[in-house]
Amino acid sequence: MPIPAIVFQAAERHSCFTGCYQYDSQIQLCIDPNLPLDRGVVAQCQDCLSYRLAVRMSDLPPGMDVYGFGQELTEHVRKLRGFSQSVGGYHARGPGFWLSAIYYAQCGVFLARGDRSVSRSGGDPQKDLDALLAGFKHGVITAADPKMLRSDQYRLHRVYVSFAQWAPVKSVHDVFASPQVRMKPASGFASATMAEYLPVASAPKGRHLTTSPTPVVGVAAAARSRAAAPAGAASPPPRKLQMGEFCPLCGERVEQRPLLYGSYVGCRC
Repeated sequence: MPIPAIVFQAAERHSCFTGCYQYDSQIQLCIDPNLPLDRGVVAQCQDCLSYRLAVRMSDLPPGMDVYGFGQELTEHVRKLRGFSQSVGGYHARGPGFWLSAIYYAQCGVFLARGDRSVSRSGGDPQKDLDALLAGFKHGVITAADPKMLRSDQYRLHRVYVSFAQWAPVKSVHDVFASPQVRMKPASGFASATMAEYLPVASAPKGRHLTTSPTPVVGVAAAARSRAAAPAGAASPPPRKLQMGEFCPLCGERVEQRPLLYGSYVGCRC
């Protein structure tokens, strides 16, 4: 049997903008005082970390594990709201960082936030953009075009968002006019950065970026590879550094390094 529709409806009405959910825990539910406790699974919103949805294990489709519940909610909200990509929460990649972001590919607009607060009344759009670029660099979110790694390719706006009510968008104008985006603080709306990716957002109507999403290496690494290659020669892919080696970019040793949660093996790039 499918996940109950009422659970998807609750995810649709939640105001956090990415709609990203992740497995949180398993619980014991009292459904009927005359019956044994029932096992359940909880998925947590990765934006606010305080909103949770739960279902009985018996309500999960056959073959779905506890992690699949959060993934199913995320995919449902992503498709419903028209996002081509969405990510949320803390990411244990590179140095480890927070990033919540969505992308409207149809009009070249990102909404991004680089911290975990959903109640701040102000912030620095450039820092949110830096977090988005870090997401590209470390593979948290996919850049559809190499220029997406360049900060000068964006026009930034401080906005306030809530997806408790929302409307589909097809253009930059639709984003500004939508009920989910406001230009001034409002009750129930969280601050974020709207980043217009200019090659798409400023393109003539009907023209879209057709490059297939592919992982893009960092700007510094790409520039270094091009500089080292002979004229007219194709640049070889960067070699993966081994434990104990020193990174030629940041100069740090590749080793196990601590994160807020867990650890990673690498340098400080």
